[in-house]
Amino acid sequence: MHTLTNKIIEKGFTNTIFRASQLKRLVSGSPQSRYNLVNRAIKAKELVRFQRGLYMLDERFRDYTCHPFVLAQAFAPGSYISFETALAWHGWIPEAVFTTASAVSGRKFRQYEYDKKMNFSFHSLAIHRQYFLELVNR
Repeated sequence: MHTLTNKIIEKGFTNTIFRASQLKRLVSGSPQSRYNLVNRAIKAKELVRFQRGLYMLDERFRDYTCHPFVLAQAFAPGSYISFETALAWHGWIPEAVFTTASAVSGRKFRQYEYDKKMNFSFHSLAIHRQYFLELVNR
């Protein structure tokens, strides 16, 4: 097991998705040494890279598998699960849904695939910049 994997487990990030900025606080040294540690852990299949700067420990180090809704939120913070995915989750449609669809403020449609099993799509909504999630009680 590599040094980076040991530090991640020691700090309690075993079951969480973390960003490069969190690794920066976790591992001392230059950016190049952190980059080398991350690449070494990825090549040893101890660390999974979802996209640039977004990582998680491999399944053999975790206590449980990551829920697709958690991954969707990590891909696009501020997005929310919607469309067919939300309807299927609540049992309102009988069809199986294989893509986790989320709504996000912005202009770009994005799509990600992880491990050939999980698909994510982020649909942009045409909204005014200051009125996203207005009148939503929390």
